[in-house]
Amino acid sequence: MKFNFWDFFSQVLITTFIVIMLMMIIEFINVKTRGKLLVLIEKYPKIQILAAALLGLIPGCVGIFAVVSLYTHRLVTFGALLAAAITSFGDEAFFMFAFIPKQTLILVCILFGIAIAAGYIADWILRHKTLQPIDNEDVFALHQHDNCTTHTHKEHKYIFGKLSLIRVLTIVLVGMFMLGILTGFLGHNHSISEDFSISIHNHSDSLTSACDGEHAQFHISLSMESIVFLLIALFAFILLLTVNNHFFEEHIWDHVIKKHFLKIFIWVFAIMLLIEIVKFFIDIETFSYSVWGSLILLFFALLIAILPESGPNLIILFLFIDGIVPFSTLIANSIVQEGHGGLPLIAEKPKDFFILKLIKFGIALFIGLLGLYVGF
Repeated sequence: MKFNFWDFFSQVLITTFIVIMLMMIIEFINVKTRGKLLVLIEKYPKIQILAAALLGLIPGCVGIFAVVSLYTHRLVTFGALLAAAITSFGDEAFFMFAFIPKQTLILVCILFGIAIAAGYIADWILRHKTLQPIDNEDVFALHQHDNCTTHTHKEHKYIFGKLSLIRVLTIVLVGMFMLGILTGFLGHNHSISEDFSISIHNHSDSLTSACDGEHAQFHISLSMESIVFLLIALFAFILLLTVNNHFFEEHIWDHVIKKHFLKIFIWVFAIMLLIEIVKFFIDIETFSYSVWGSLILLFFALLIAILPESGPNLIILFLFIDGIVPFSTLIANSIVQEGHGGLPLIAEKPKDFFILKLIKFGIALFIGLLGLYVGF
């Protein structure tokens, strides 16, 4: 199998840039809509499982952090915690929405249904255990990056401000990314999406004569995947141009780029390289079609999801994109993992963390085995 380093490296760059830009957009949305679901939980405690499941669906770890904090302060039930932990699949959500949006929407619906059912069953079993609410002031202590509410209203107005050097460089990089996608310089040779072809004609006399009577023509071929990438990049580009310096420096630069860019790049590079190496030495696709091979990959997906970390689970996503593991294995992996959301729970209530993982492991194992038997 021939290895094309540029195709490989450009795919790593695309993946990293898309995820970072999605994080920028989600950061913006989170700041603009902060506290809405949390108010709903406090005002209507009977629907807290539904609200917690919705919080868990927020890409990244913000939603699950909020629910874990509410749970450790005895403001929501274990059922609500379980629901949020099932719907949350950490930073992988950014990758999934970017590269397999249709399958991700289906996955979200499945996880949401499982989360609601599991949450209400858990609370029914634990119905005799009551919660002792405490002061709400410490509810958000576990995710201090959301404490931006302390800034004045003026600081949160999203207006065009002076551009710093680092901001200009970020804007230029996003612009170069868009140009690379448009020209085909960035990308890979295969796509499951149908290509869209755009032809641009120039009818000027000078060009016509230079081309011996033929019109100058520029041809751009874009897949649906590339169009989605361009739309995400365009949104991020406008965001970078219009937000004020406070939002760029504190949220986009400190919370997103400095904290995640290098980490995501290293994880994506390492995992994609590992997959390429394994595929070079082992016929992993044939292995995955065997009964024992599919079972081994399922258990690997479940075991790796136990770790309170997002990065390692990317290998399951990439294996699914390559058609090596079925959709049911991706679902099982997503059920068990919750990104970094388990870290504060381990610190505060380690016993509850292991119980939570055990329940999710059982649900995921059933779904995974059912998927292998039925064939989905």
